[in-house]
Amino acid sequence: MRIAAIVVNYETPGLVTDCLASLRPELAAGDEVVVVDNGSTDGSPARLAGTLDEQGWGAAARLLSLPRNGGFAYGVNAALRAAPAADAYLLLNSDTVVRPGALAALAAALAADPEAGIVGARLEKEDGAPQASAFRFPSPLGETARAAGGVVARILGRWAVAGADGRGVAPPGWVSFAAVLIGSAVVARIGGLDEGYFLFYEDVDYCRRARAAGFGVASRPDARVVHRRAGGPFAAPTARAAARRAHLYASRARYYARFHGRSGLWTANLCWTAGRMVSLAGKLVSGRGPRLHPGEARAIWTNALRPLSPPGSR
Repeated sequence: MRIAAIVVNYETPGLVTDCLASLRPELAAGDEVVVVDNGSTDGSPARLAGTLDEQGWGAAARLLSLPRNGGFAYGVNAALRAAPAADAYLLLNSDTVVRPGALAALAAALAADPEAGIVGARLEKEDGAPQASAFRFPSPLGETARAAGGVVARILGRWAVAGADGRGVAPPGWVSFAAVLIGSAVVARIGGLDEGYFLFYEDVDYCRRARAAGFGVASRPDARVVHRRAGGPFAAPTARAAARRAHLYASRARYYARFHGRSGLWTANLCWTAGRMVSLAGKLVSGRGPRLHPGEARAIWTNALRPLSPPGSR
């Protein structure tokens, strides 16, 4: 199995350096790496070129410097076009570190199951504690569970996106694309990622389309990959975090409207609002409620009113 590993960078060259260093001993002869820079303005292309040279990648790696930051799917699709001969594509976030044996485990899972098309890794923190990486598809009742918390969340647990213990669900509907192996047959049949998602939900969308095309989606617990979650949308009150929050809610609206229609998006928002009313009532009684993101109500309703671009467009 010839693998093309894809790492998309936007102004995180130090993280990419660590990612590549961990990845190199996992690749076999004939595998390749495509590092994509999404229009960084911090000197990333020069630094990444230096990293590839210092680590001795030679002809096994190439750097694509794109003219703009078109989002994660935009960067991944550029790399897919640059490596058409691969049998499978390993997508890695720039803030990941590959544990020994992870790639071999992913490749074995993909090769062993003729119906498998997408296999996700087990994401974990640097201390080995698990992060959720395998999920159920979002649904209106899942929105109620998330917003309500408490007893309501337990009653509606089967619709929650992640498992109650935070480890994810099995079998998953979709897996995180922070670390995932995708068979070339999937790409040949359904194409690349939807570039209408700038950031977030492109993995949910792609797994759903892959399943509709007859491919399986699985997770591999022994394929361990550290996910540092650098620059998350709720990590710090910075301008970049605020932009990532905006992308999160825009992508959420796009996903629901695409697979459930505009009425489904409004239903999801109404279910979230109902759950939020429950949580507010509970907070008045107990002083406790679920941890929700500031401004979430405004964000989900604002995006429900905006026009959405067609699938695949930007």
